[in-house]
Amino acid sequence: MAHHGSLGDRGIPRPALFIVLCAALATPGCGQPTSRRPYPLIDGELIRTHHARMDDAKAGGLEPGSRGEQVAVQYLTSVFGGLGLTVQTQPVLLTRIKPTSTALKIGARTLRPGDDFVAWTRRHEATVVTNAPVVFVGYGISTPGQGWDDYKGVNVQGKILLMLIGSPHNGQRDLLGTKAGQWYGRRRYKFEEAHRRGAAGVFLISVEDQLGDQPALSWDAIKNADTDILDVGTPEAPTTHLAVEGWMTEAAARDVLSDATIDFDDVRRLAAETNFQAVDVPARAAIEIRNDIGPVIGSNLVATLKGTLPDYVLYSAQWNDLPPGGLTGSDLSDEDSANEPPPGAPILVEVARALAREQAAHATFVFLIMTAGSEGLPGLDHYLQNPIVPLTQTRAAIHVAGFTEQTGESQISIIGSGYPALKDLAHDQAAEQFRVASTDTDTERLNFFGPAETYYSQKGIPSIFLVSRHAESAVPDPAAAVGAPADMSIAVLDAQLVFQVGLSVATSSNWPQWTPTRAVIRSGRPTSPGTSPLGGALR
Repeated sequence: MAHHGSLGDRGIPRPALFIVLCAALATPGCGQPTSRRPYPLIDGELIRTHHARMDDAKAGGLEPGSRGEQVAVQYLTSVFGGLGLTVQTQPVLLTRIKPTSTALKIGARTLRPGDDFVAWTRRHEATVVTNAPVVFVGYGISTPGQGWDDYKGVNVQGKILLMLIGSPHNGQRDLLGTKAGQWYGRRRYKFEEAHRRGAAGVFLISVEDQLGDQPALSWDAIKNADTDILDVGTPEAPTTHLAVEGWMTEAAARDVLSDATIDFDDVRRLAAETNFQAVDVPARAAIEIRNDIGPVIGSNLVATLKGTLPDYVLYSAQWNDLPPGGLTGSDLSDEDSANEPPPGAPILVEVARALAREQAAHATFVFLIMTAGSEGLPGLDHYLQNPIVPLTQTRAAIHVAGFTEQTGESQISIIGSGYPALKDLAHDQAAEQFRVASTDTDTERLNFFGPAETYYSQKGIPSIFLVSRHAESAVPDPAAAVGAPADMSIAVLDAQLVFQVGLSVATSSNWPQWTPTRAVIRSGRPTSPGTSPLGGALR
């Protein structure tokens, strides 16, 4: 139930309240232009209610098709419908692939599943059998713009690749630079680069003294991790994924290479040099993976607020927490609590409530609450393949990745590149709230949302991904009561900011046409030579 009291108590934080009052008074001391649109009244208690209902739903499961998702979709359908929006659900067809047995033999050596290797496949096949030559490709990184290419002079099509996890170092110094090394050193990039080059499969070598940003995983953690795959499409749908993805212990890799009279320490040392050349291993890998395969049906929720102007503005969010990626997925980790903020759906419900009261002529708003999985955001991919409104008339996409429940100062993080005009709007609105909007280059979040940003780019839709965070300079409030209800004042600011950004786009008569200005990341790497997926030229 909404709380009725003073303006500050009704969910408007004091900095935002100051802005509203100043705008109303329009006094010179306030310094607020009279032309600025006032902030909408957002009730923090309603955001709290939505958040609590999403938390309750999680008890039924986070995955697409779970009882938890059904409960969340039913609740959101009721709330959006009560605001006068047209609501429909969109089934998202997925396939779950669960390995039941794996076998690997390289040359004359039979490796032991769990003890020596872990393997899985993304192919929608009950049995995957591969017999292929083996190549050691160092770190499996190709970034010619930085003068580094582990694939130079070698054709890896149809071959099994052995590669080191992480990125090349000289002592503690990452030879690709910190940001680029964080990107190229991760498993997702390595698997996707190998797939792009036509390899049959990849085994990442888990080295004991790994250097770099990606935290080393113990072999116990690797062998005990869940290797189920959730993939887009029905079980019968043909796929072109790598036949096998997996990990191998350092000891097993030493034995395999030793059998071929190759010294592991020698090739590992050479892999840290720019003139490294891939090493053919005179042996073949015989692999068999047996799977249980079954269909999964997730649900997107799409709510539409009809406007009076042509075109559309798309808002999107998840209803559930971002899931840890495990071995097979998104590289999100439980260790970083910043990767698990409360989801953005509660914010968007209140943005919709405010927009439903808006009197200005505006384009139609579409709210997409997407089904999410550890493989990324397959619900978004599905929506863009099966849109409710024409994509060519979608002016912009604004994704709310989450918000912070901490009290005190906060900032807005822009995940990934972000469309310049949308970034400008976010910066301006954050400044109005006495906050900072800054680029968030955390590798885990970039890896998770990078494909989604690419989906939008491929469809020619300007996009921006936003999340609020506790400001790094903020000092925790020692008076905050232990066990007290989570603070929603920052969530209110977020809703007001997202409202203003979307409405600015929806009411504009000269919104910029789509003009890509940055490298688009496809298959885990930039398409423009010499550019970084983190933005800017590589050094």
